[in-house]
Amino acid sequence: MPASPWPTPRSVRQASQLHALLTTSGRIAHRPSAEHLLSSLTNTISAPRHLRYVLSLFDRLPHSTTFLFDTALRACLQASAGADHPVLLLRRMRSGGVRTGAFTFHFVFRCCAAGARARAGLCLMLHAACLRTMLPSAAPLVANPLIHMYASMGLTDDARRAFDEIPAKDAVVWATVIGGLVRWGLLDEARRLLVQAPERNVVSWTSLIAGYSRAGRPADAVYCFNCMLSDGVAPDEVAVIGALSACSKLKNLDLGRLLHLLVGQKRIRMTDNLVVALIDMYAKCGDIAQAQAVFDAVGRGQKPEPWNAIIDGYCKLGHVDVARSLFDQMGARDVITFNSMITGYIHSGRLRDALQLFMQMRRHGMRADNFTVVSLLTACASLGALPHGRALHASIEQRIVEEDVYLGTALLDMYMKCGRVDEATAVFHRMGERDVHTWTAMIAGLAFNGMGKDALESFCQMKRDGFQPTSVTYIAVLTACSHSSLLDEGRLHFNEMRSLHKLHPQVEHYGCMIDLLARSGLLDEAMHLVQTMPMQPNAVIWGSILSACRVHKNIDLARHAAEHLLKLAPEEDAVYVQLYNIYIDSRQWADAKRVRMLMEERGVKKTAGYSSITVAGQESAAMATTAAGYGCCLAGLPPFPLLPGILSTRLRREPSPPRVALVASSPKLRAPAPRLRVSCGPRRLASSSGKANSDAVPSPTEATIDIKLPRRSLLVQFTCNACGERTKRLINRVAYERGTIFLQCAGCQVYHKFVDNLGLVVEYDLREENVVQGENVIDTNSED
Repeated sequence: MPASPWPTPRSVRQASQLHALLTTSGRIAHRPSAEHLLSSLTNTISAPRHLRYVLSLFDRLPHSTTFLFDTALRACLQASAGADHPVLLLRRMRSGGVRTGAFTFHFVFRCCAAGARARAGLCLMLHAACLRTMLPSAAPLVANPLIHMYASMGLTDDARRAFDEIPAKDAVVWATVIGGLVRWGLLDEARRLLVQAPERNVVSWTSLIAGYSRAGRPADAVYCFNCMLSDGVAPDEVAVIGALSACSKLKNLDLGRLLHLLVGQKRIRMTDNLVVALIDMYAKCGDIAQAQAVFDAVGRGQKPEPWNAIIDGYCKLGHVDVARSLFDQMGARDVITFNSMITGYIHSGRLRDALQLFMQMRRHGMRADNFTVVSLLTACASLGALPHGRALHASIEQRIVEEDVYLGTALLDMYMKCGRVDEATAVFHRMGERDVHTWTAMIAGLAFNGMGKDALESFCQMKRDGFQPTSVTYIAVLTACSHSSLLDEGRLHFNEMRSLHKLHPQVEHYGCMIDLLARSGLLDEAMHLVQTMPMQPNAVIWGSILSACRVHKNIDLARHAAEHLLKLAPEEDAVYVQLYNIYIDSRQWADAKRVRMLMEERGVKKTAGYSSITVAGQESAAMATTAAGYGCCLAGLPPFPLLPGILSTRLRREPSPPRVALVASSPKLRAPAPRLRVSCGPRRLASSSGKANSDAVPSPTEATIDIKLPRRSLLVQFTCNACGERTKRLINRVAYERGTIFLQCAGCQVYHKFVDNLGLVVEYDLREENVVQGENVIDTNSED
């Protein structure tokens, strides 16, 4: 194109001004001026809306030349327009008699490769058109885009045929076909082709190294890196990053150190990506001190990537406090920083810190990714932190919940474990797509909340919808049968999983079935199943037998189960406590004393018990502290600020032995809410909602009392140690004033009271009026 007398525009605005000048002066009909205008405009476009301007200008030009068409095709490539516009322009060229050139197909092939939406038939058609019109001398210009187009569409066989047809292949063509094979996972074929190449450059080696590393074959990646060095090819930063990634997966610290030395010897530029790769390698190989040294030397800048790498390294090694210190020193934090820190807290069991950091993240206007939200929902489910779980739910768009099955399932599980079956069911019904894991979470949640029959109905509905149950699904089904004492249904499903679905029961399935038989009093049948199961019973199975022996007064079998338990878990305090309680119940004082002495000899101590109480949306934790067993301290938020002057929690010494574990008292004082008084031996305070099959005081995440204080009633939620059923009971003012309450289990339908050091004791002769159930507890006519 000859030199133009017109200035060269440097923006779309200047190009439009030149367009107006040429139009008003009539110079737009001058072909060199029109070509200059279109070429200048193409050089300045950066968005699809600019492409529309270029094409509209192209349509109004009076001339149609190969250069103008090639310029329009180049504009399509710069605007990432895909294959549609280039194909239409190519058809216009052929129908208008305009000659196609090498640059024409060069741009068409590149547009199709960048758009990645072209059909296989279209690619073959374009290739055929190129072969009909192109001269052999133009082959090098179109060969690389042609191979790249085929490789981008996954047509590796066609890419290989096109490669074989090229008479003179340069290093760029070799690198393109090798990169295409690597992209679609044909790593070994790419490696064989690279060996055949007359000239191997760093691009081909780097592509292969990165491909092996991504495919989970780090040893092959390291081998290729060594071959590259032996071939005399100097590595660049991308090749070193690929090799460092392979070292991280191999946990090969010595090789990683050699690569670090190689960076200095070859004077490879220390970019941010290379710094991150070095820090990540040292952290994953366990040398966090060297990772810190790299960070201190070149990573303490303004960019967040090196900070994120060192924080993530400390978190993955369990040093969350050090990671938090760096987090606080960091200037500009991004979403990845918060996600790494939150994930570190979750993996370290510091779930409350993770939730607090998430709230801080929201205050900064950032949004966690779905993986972190799922981890946080799991934390909320473990803690029973319903308000935080609801806040997480509110931060998620409903559309995302409907589309993301993984996220919706985690949300459903959180509501179920927090006891909000209605909200979990609402999430389940709003999910646009469900899989077998969603149904399994639904069944397990209903079983967890004592709704065994509803869980079995959901299981039947899942099968009607065409989902095949998995082994995990049957664990949830058998758990529902066990917790709801559905003996016949449990036997049916246990046999059905083997005969109908060809699933081999694992130790978890046998554990659920043995627990069901033991709870139902069929201890002989349960022991027969223990003896005939194809694997060795674990501690959970023997724990189920031991708990059932206490309920059904089978001392000999309890001794047998305890012996096996002590072999499997000699330091587990729950075994000693359970056996001690069995001896106490049967008044075998000498045996009970021997258990106590055995605990002292082995240095086994009862785990400190915690109870969390949520009132008015705020939570406190109570813990037994004194050696004598009486006295209480509060961990976390103190109870008094919850309802100032109204709610108090204290423990009082009872005469030997204390008989009442939970007393609700409501003096006739005008106050906005009743006053709650907890009166019990502190050793059993936290166990009022302990796990089934264990009399040991559970850990804080396992033992919670969910107490709500409406104006005229008290809602107490507990788990029965006899049958494992989770029960909620509303106690009214009359029960408060009587001073003693007895709770009826929804599972075994018997009454329970709390006794210090003995846990839940079944009482069969208690008066029913001591427990008030249902909505009748709300007396709307009574005064506050």
